[in-house]
Amino acid sequence: MSTPPEPRHAAADHEPDAPEESSLYAPRTERSERSGRGGATLVSRPPEMWAGALFLTLAALPLLVLGGVLALQPGQYGTNLRDEITSSGASMSANTLLLLFRAGGVLLLVITVALLVLAWRAVRPQRKARLGATVLAAVEAVGLAAIMIITTPDAVSMGMLLLAVAGVVLLYLPRSEEFMYRGR
Repeated sequence: MSTPPEPRHAAADHEPDAPEESSLYAPRTERSERSGRGGATLVSRPPEMWAGALFLTLAALPLLVLGGVLALQPGQYGTNLRDEITSSGASMSANTLLLLFRAGGVLLLVITVALLVLAWRAVRPQRKARLGATVLAAVEAVGLAAIMIITTPDAVSMGMLLLAVAGVVLLYLPRSEEFMYRGR
């Protein structure tokens, strides 16, 4: 009596080069057909990286608008700000305070643009860009938390805080880590 032959998978018979399922932590050298410099195999970019950069972008957009308004003080905004400063009875002159608001707006613009650039460069993968985006997102989160402690928390501030935290977390998930260290 003979033993029956081992069952074969149809995919193995018809597609000898079909990629195998790989675990999250298993090497993915056979999975990708592209090869980079030095013959190193590239790992596919996980969607978590894109989502993290998108969340950080959404968290930074209100700061970009605020920084632009403070730096440029266009039309009615500048007039209203000057009127508010004058009517508050501040000990400094209105011109000095307006200059300080402009400087703060420029600083906010620079930090926000740096966060946006680093968030999208982290997707490439660049570890230093991811670290820089993390630091700037932490600065944003601490600033938002301080503002929310002093004033009443609003929906925009809470949304920005949650988006910044979620964006950083997505950049450090296991598949993002694997991509960061094996994708080069």
